[in-house]
Amino acid sequence: MIENIASFFRPLMDAENERLSSAITSKIALVLEMFTAILVFIAIVAGIISLFPELNRIIYSSHVTFDITVFLEKASIIIVAIEFFKMLCHPTSENVLETIIFLVARHMIINQTTPIEDFVSVIGIILLVVAKRFLRVAKHKKSFLGEE
Repeated sequence: MIENIASFFRPLMDAENERLSSAITSKIALVLEMFTAILVFIAIVAGIISLFPELNRIIYSSHVTFDITVFLEKASIIIVAIEFFKMLCHPTSENVLETIIFLVARHMIINQTTPIEDFVSVIGIILLVVAKRFLRVAKHKKSFLGEE
């Protein structure tokens, strides 16, 4: 008789334990994400500070073209890091797409690419912008219809 009662409640207890375990795992993951975001933020601030000597070098250099390229490379890495930070702090599909757009744009600007690679990158950016627009319209429709 007691075994029958225990077997009746076991699935309910297992489901409750699984929900509790899932909640704990989610909270630990959130704490780790926020810790990572703090580290990324510190790296971004350090990166921005490191741009000032590069800017000074551009102003007083005779090789301005080379120095501007180095500066743009470092600045674009910081911009991508800022987008990544935004994505960590507020993980939405829109922020993920923005981060990818900046990555592709950085690749196009910094790397020496062929016209075909540039064309593929432009098509990729266009598709990402269209996807971002589609997600924004779908979100707006959802909130307009009261489904959110």
